[in-house]
This record gives sequence, C-alpha cells and structure tokens, in this order.
Amino acid sequence: YASVHADRNSRRLLFIGNYEYGPNLDAIEWALDEIMPQVWAQAPDVRFAIGGFGMPQTWRERWPDPRIEWLGFVPDLRTLQASAAMFFAPLRQGGGSKLKTLEAMAAGLPVVTTAQGVSGLSVTNGEHYLGSEDASGLATLIVEYADKPARLEQIGEAGRVYVRARHDWSVSAAQLEVIYTRFSQPKQGSRSCV
Repeated sequence: YASVHADRNSRRLLFIGNYEYGPNLDAIEWALDEIMPQVWAQAPDVRFAIGGFGMPQTWRERWPDPRIEWLGFVPDLRTLQASAAMFFAPLRQGGGSKLKTLEAMAAGLPVVTTAQGVSGLSVTNGEHYLGSEDASGLATLIVEYADKPARLEQIGEAGRVYVRARHDWSVSAAQLEVIYTRFSQPKQGSRSCV
C-alpha cells in the first residue's frame, strides 16, 4: 500500500466491507439514511463509493442517488484507494481487528470514523484520523475537510506512519522473533532434560 497516493481533491469517500457482517450493514445504512443527506445538503458534489463482498441488492433501489457508487467486490483496492479523498467508516458496533481502517491508513487515506472504527488502535483524533460519534459531527468533518486537501495529506501521512511503525509485517515479525528467542533459551538454573 505504500505505492498508493490518494486523490485529495476528488471529493470521493470510500467504504469497503464484508456485508455478511452486521456492523458493516449498520454503518452503510446509518451513513446513507442520516449522514450523507447532511453532507450533500452542504457539499452536493461529494461522492460515496461503496464496495465489498455480500452487498445487498436492495440497496441500489433503496438509495438510487447517482452520487453513490455501488462497486461490489473489488479484488485490488489500490486503484480505488488512489481515487478517493477519504476513507469513511461510520462504525457504531462490532469488535475484532480494524483491518479496513488499517488498510486505509496504510494507503495514506485519511480516515473519518467513530471511536468504534479505531478501537484497539493507539491513534489520536485529529492527528491520525478524524472522528465523531454522531451523524452531524461526521457530516461536518466530511464537508469541512473535503475543502482542505493539505490537511487531508497530513492526516493521511500520519496514519500511514502509524501503520508502518505499529502494524507492518516486519514489525510483527521482529516482535515474534524476540518472543521466540526468549522462550527458546533455557532459564538460568534449570537443568536439561537430556
């Protein structure tokens, strides 16, 4: 993802998820029912690209707005990430790893989300991501930062640096190597079984 350079001027939001997972369904329904109407009232040219596995077919009929791009499953996210200004993850529920958030940050995409969207990550609101807990707050962030490409660049790069420092495979491998070395060494004063 280091080769991805987001288009800060595209005014395009991106969400990728598995829609067999309830929290992703809730996130999109909340976004399209409550958040995006507020965004479009102030910034009608903002677009929302939605991709991922298991997308309900009824969504296209429920939200026929041409500013919504229904992408379905996308095998390689890099081109899509490069065409977006922000990654929008309005998650209100769920647990587990935050792979979608980490992937977006690794690609240098500034992330607009809730505390749930970054739970378990050591990131700071306003530095590594943009966060709010309610629909109007999230809409305000999107509208405000859509016109601040330089600030989006700063937040996107801070997120990328965070992922490289804390979640890159090389970092994980080095941490595992330390653990394996520690456990493979005989303890002081212990006797060999041989």
